[in-house]
Amino acid sequence: MECAAIQRGSNHLNPEEVAELALICRPKKLLINHCYPEVAASDPVTRINTIYDGEVMRAFDGQILSLGDRSDA
Repeated sequence: MECAAIQRGSNHLNPEEVAELALICRPKKLLINHCYPEVAASDPVTRINTIYDGEVMRAFDGQILSLGDRSDA
C-alpha cells in the first residue's frame, strides 16, 4: 500500500490512514511503498503499528520478494 503523506489531507495516504485501512482488510502481511523522504524519516512502520498490530514491512527500490507456495490459490 502506498504511504507517501506525512499527515492527513493529502492526495496520498499517511501511516495512520494506512493502518486504519489495514484494520479493515486484515492482510497477512502489509507492504508499504512510495514513502517520500519525510515519511521515511518519521518511521512509518512504527506509526502504523501503533494502530494496526499485523506484520508491516517497508518496500525498497530493487527489492525482490517471494510470494511463497501458491498451491492454496
